[in-house]
Amino acid sequence: PLLILGNKQDLPESRTIMDLKNAFHDSVRRIGNRDCFIKPISALEGTGVMEGIEWMRKCVERNPYRPPRKKD
Repeated sequence: PLLILGNKQDLPESRTIMDLKNAFHDSVRRIGNRDCFIKPISALEGTGVMEGIEWMRKCVERNPYRPPRKKD
């Protein structure tokens, strides 16, 4: 999976999610079919961070080719 966190969303001059999508447009072939998620966040305010991490956790858990190992 590919998680892109668009930080600094608490600032008025921050890039929009559409700006971030456009920045990765040229990499579409290299990204391929993998799950992708662009999440606007503000680390300063703590908004969006946990949602992005939770999305990544769910992607890793459902991956049939490399399931997470169970800890003893």
